[in-house]
Amino acid sequence: MVQALAASGTAVVTPNQAADRAQVLAAVRAVAESDAKMQAPIIDRDGLYPADMLRKLGAAGAFAQHLSGPGAGGARDLMTTVEAMALVGEYCGCTSFLMWLQNAFGWYLEVTENTALRDRLQPAVAAAQVFGSSGMSNPVKAMDGIENFKLRGERVAGGYVVSGVLPYVSNLGIGHVMGTAFELAGDPARKVMAAFRINGEDVKITQNVHFIGLEGSATYTVVMKRHFVADEMVLAESLAPYVKRIKPVFFLLQAGMALGQIRGAINVMRDCDRTHGHANAYLPKRPDFFEAEAAALRPRLAALLRDPLDPSEGYLRAVYRARLEAGELALEAAQAALLHAGAKGYIRGSEADRRWRETLFVAVVTPALKHLRKALAEM
Repeated sequence: MVQALAASGTAVVTPNQAADRAQVLAAVRAVAESDAKMQAPIIDRDGLYPADMLRKLGAAGAFAQHLSGPGAGGARDLMTTVEAMALVGEYCGCTSFLMWLQNAFGWYLEVTENTALRDRLQPAVAAAQVFGSSGMSNPVKAMDGIENFKLRGERVAGGYVVSGVLPYVSNLGIGHVMGTAFELAGDPARKVMAAFRINGEDVKITQNVHFIGLEGSATYTVVMKRHFVADEMVLAESLAPYVKRIKPVFFLLQAGMALGQIRGAINVMRDCDRTHGHANAYLPKRPDFFEAEAAALRPRLAALLRDPLDPSEGYLRAVYRARLEAGELALEAAQAALLHAGAKGYIRGSEADRRWRETLFVAVVTPALKHLRKALAEM
């Protein structure tokens, strides 16, 4: 993919490695307060895919801070990645979700033992000159006993031939790269994860459904028909230990989506208070409550993100709990925003309506809140 970019004459530009946390977040905030704030209603109404905004965020360093190579100063700073998502999510939940997908794919490259693939592809992903996605919803749920693997592969010379159908994969388009896993047809106990490029031929995308929100997320069904994935594109020959390394960050980065939704809901509440504060004062949960809860959640997330490769079960349990609490707090905030808005919030396309629909997605995206509760109960 990087070779294709070079052949087209487009140079891969990595984010400014000298930028510090404050500079990165200031640059991201500028994009959020201009592009995201202006485009959010259009993204929601018309299904606009914000490619240009994602490229701007890549140039600002939003997709590089959790990566040791392209990140600021060459050190991982995962909490800055979360805060960048939250800044954009304050205005547009759809774009925040796309940021999570881009960041998740960057992390897949970060922890793979295929260093040649990482070195070749990660700088372009960090700069959003290559768009990356996660097709791990089905594999993660399959590994937790919720559904079966939908992709199957067979070993051939130099790689694998893979076929199957993956529903509901986002941030996709021709030329985009997706990280997902498959099981071997002749040996279903063995699972492999690889990076797949959407080529419109043996890896096609089709739109079969429309959702109540996030229509600008470029969500499609992926159809693979005897696609050859070369060994050089394999992220992990053995899926289970690799998933243990990616899962905590996969889950915790989604807190950026939740924190953005909470801030957006608080903005709705405070805006409604300008005219109806005398009545809203009697509601049980008010903006100050959500600000305090979100403020208390942040240091917990930061602590968990300091050692994202901790293999202990106690660490994973804490990750699950933090992700669950972030999602549930976002749901509470979105409902409170609707109650503060009253009848105005019940109008289709209103700010409260959009925030509610976007926040529901935080509750159902893998890992869904029920998935987290199931996993915690089994622990």
